[in-house]
Amino acid sequence: MAHEARHPAAHHITNIYVDASDAEVRLRTRLILIQHDGRAESGEYDDVVVRTDTGWRVAARVYRSIAPRA
Repeated sequence: MAHEARHPAAHHITNIYVDASDAEVRLRTRLILIQHDGRAESGEYDDVVVRTDTGWRVAARVYRSIAPRA
């Protein structure tokens, strides 16, 4: 894709934890981020996804680093 040359960082998703109810889904997603210069970081996204009249939408996202950048 054309944007890949401008955004060479890669997010590798490793684990997804799901806690669902009728109205919302809470997700914790672990990831490894590889920067274009080779630096790496490990982290987690905590997401809340809610059901709307037009389908499921992300209502909140929080990123937390769980390992320092190397």
